[in-house]
Amino acid sequence: MNPILLNLDNLHVGINFARAGIPFVKGAVLSCESLAIFDSHNQLVSSSIKPTAFWSDGSVKWCLAKFVVTASKAGSVELKLTSGSEFDDAPHFPTLLISVQETTADIQITSGEAEFVFDKTGTSFFPTVKVVGKTIWFAENIQPRLTAVDGSDCLIEIDKMYLSGHDDLSCDCVSEGTVTVKDGVDLNIRFRFEVTPGAQLRCRCEIHNPARAVHSGGIWDLGDTGSILFKDHSLEFTLKETDRSALKVEPQQPWVSADKPLSLFQASSGGQNWDSPVHVNAENKVCNKFRGYKLSFVDEVEHEGLRATPALSVSSEEDFAYTVQLRDFWQNFPKSIDVDNSLIHLRLFPVHHGDHYELQGGERKNHEIFFRFLKADSINEVADGQPLVRVSPEAYSESGVFRYFDHENAHVPTDHLLDVSLDDQRGFFAKREQLDEYGWRNHGEVYADHESAFHEGEGIFVSHYNNQYDSIGGFARQFALSGDQRWHCLMDDLAQHVMDIDIYRTDRDRKAYNNGLFWHTDHYASACTASHRSFSALQINDSNLPTTGGGPGPHHCYSNGLMYYYFMTGDEEAKSSVLALGQWIQNYIEGEGTVIEAGIKLLREDVKKFKNVCSRKKVFKYTYPMDRGTGNYIRTLLDCYELSAEPKYLLTAEHVIQNTAGPADDIDARGFDDIDYTWFYIIVLQDIARYLDLKRAMGSVDESFHYARETLLHYARWSAVNEQPYLSYSERLSHPNATWVAQDIRRTSLFYAAYKYALEDREIFLEKAKFYRDYVATELADEETLHYARIQILLLQNHGPSAQLEAESPPYPELSAIGNSDLQAKEWDDCFHTPVSFLKDMGKGGLKCLSGFSLRSELQWFNTYRGR
Repeated sequence: MNPILLNLDNLHVGINFARAGIPFVKGAVLSCESLAIFDSHNQLVSSSIKPTAFWSDGSVKWCLAKFVVTASKAGSVELKLTSGSEFDDAPHFPTLLISVQETTADIQITSGEAEFVFDKTGTSFFPTVKVVGKTIWFAENIQPRLTAVDGSDCLIEIDKMYLSGHDDLSCDCVSEGTVTVKDGVDLNIRFRFEVTPGAQLRCRCEIHNPARAVHSGGIWDLGDTGSILFKDHSLEFTLKETDRSALKVEPQQPWVSADKPLSLFQASSGGQNWDSPVHVNAENKVCNKFRGYKLSFVDEVEHEGLRATPALSVSSEEDFAYTVQLRDFWQNFPKSIDVDNSLIHLRLFPVHHGDHYELQGGERKNHEIFFRFLKADSINEVADGQPLVRVSPEAYSESGVFRYFDHENAHVPTDHLLDVSLDDQRGFFAKREQLDEYGWRNHGEVYADHESAFHEGEGIFVSHYNNQYDSIGGFARQFALSGDQRWHCLMDDLAQHVMDIDIYRTDRDRKAYNNGLFWHTDHYASACTASHRSFSALQINDSNLPTTGGGPGPHHCYSNGLMYYYFMTGDEEAKSSVLALGQWIQNYIEGEGTVIEAGIKLLREDVKKFKNVCSRKKVFKYTYPMDRGTGNYIRTLLDCYELSAEPKYLLTAEHVIQNTAGPADDIDARGFDDIDYTWFYIIVLQDIARYLDLKRAMGSVDESFHYARETLLHYARWSAVNEQPYLSYSERLSHPNATWVAQDIRRTSLFYAAYKYALEDREIFLEKAKFYRDYVATELADEETLHYARIQILLLQNHGPSAQLEAESPPYPELSAIGNSDLQAKEWDDCFHTPVSFLKDMGKGGLKCLSGFSLRSELQWFNTYRGR
């Protein structure tokens, strides 16, 4: 294999632990045991490299590499991953830096001079920590606290602690429990610990409301009776008498001794719009107390500032110390660190805020805390941020893990349109400041500024984008292509936000909602008290909008970015989130199989369709509409297949494709001239092309492949002859604006895919692909709304094919199998129903419902359906 360059940035003095997902060319790596990482002097770097995905031939497609670099100064280093056999004199095995011993009573993990002991008998969520045999903290001296609205302490119980995984460089332990807020109302609490070299402990603290939202009338506002309210949530540290603590508020400020009661309270983001209406509570009020933070001693304000990035240190008389850092402290406001004699409160949801906190049904929040154990005289070596790995763009390009990824031809006619994404005044980071898209519920979210187009007045217009069109995937691709840390920051922040806030994490609602992804907030209407959950009752009351419902929906299922996020970072939560989204969208689209559900569908849809069939009107025989939800369904199934390698996902995707469109379709009967309601068809075709790419990489050119290919080409030929840019039909559009120009970039993807999969008419497809690319580049070049989030994310989502158009290229070589088989002579069925075929399909569906009949399921479906 060719060596892969890795650039490690944000190094701090001392031991740096880093991780990165690394892609490989098909067939290049048969086993990760042959891989090693070397520095610029060809010295072996301690590493642990494990596969996370495989190509169809069994070779490694993605791996997760963990490695350790010791630095004498802050900065960056360049490393190289290659086959260890190329360096005969170097040892070809990782150096063991973490050791683990597990018994029935505890889990003992050793990292350097530190030992972490997790008690499995249920006495504490945290480990006991020893350094050189001396106890730095006792597990029972660190306790989570949660205060109810009435000021009472909630009962917190640990349910289980377990070892979730380990290798030579890290060990993961999980402790889980419940918080009883009041009778019958519980929160889930979970701590995920990772021990890494250099005596470092990474902790993710999560609280989760597992209840369903009641969402009466289809409204999901704050104040829903399924929400859980509380007043404070903190971690309480009890110090030893000999311990001394100090606080550094910002990196360039000195340490401040906490020899008297101290409180650092971040009340708001500190930004210009710190009191933005984005932060309203259920009463539609903003309760942020002041701008920025205040550092107080014995209730007297000592210092005020805007954005604190604190570190807390605790030193003992044995010359050992530990530091505590909370990731994204000010970004996830409100936050506070309080020190009072022998007690430290790390307040994740501080009582100082003055208002209660509302965790909505199915909502959760993770906070990430870093502990580092070191010599007391090394206390000034506190890390400012975590190490970040940049994998060379050549590795992504050569491996082909990103479709249409060409780092050598990155600067194509449409790429200059993306410059505004990182612009200081109009880019995604600037949008955060405009809306103040910060706080524990909002950090990482994208401001949907395009929805403010009709906003009048000087007030801030609030609208959230919720990963529409897969912002995460667009950010991931640009980071891979450029290595610019800003793209990684956007990807990372949004992925964490989506996994915590935008996914409806409950199993207690309708299956069509459970673990689904919420829509963006409503078009051209302020979110008000809807939080991130689509529609608000205040919108209806204030403006009589026609939309009166919300919740998760398949037209807003975007999982591809989370898939790449998992492969690039190794975050297992991203993988499990994608698989959960796969189950959710399948439940939504396929239905739950109840008789009541089938009866409602019969009355609402099927009777009308049958009358049309009997009247000899054209009714397509397909089960699935050719819309965005179906396209998202296909894409999510393919993402699940790539993550799990389970054939059921691929087989279901094939079933959906074959029951959505076909090579013999009468496309004129689709009614595509009604653009507002039918433009989605092109998304289905894009995802059919993704399916073809996946099958081709597997070497599986079978009948299902041929059906999908012929369908793609049939629709591409029709579009090439019958369609023009969307704005050419402005009279048919409800809102003719520049978004439609950005949507036309999808046609470049469609026609380029057709060009590569066609054996005939190839020149026409290439010409059309170039036409739409150049049209978009020209029309948007001077467009004043180019900076709008929707336009930028459409360009990011559909980035890639434009770089391939300048040089002619032959069809994919795998297509030669079609000309040498009987597939080419395949005849396709008619696309319309007859009365007999319609009744036959109805009968099959009815028998399926009856065969799985369960009175309990019927009642459960009906009860949840009433609440919508």
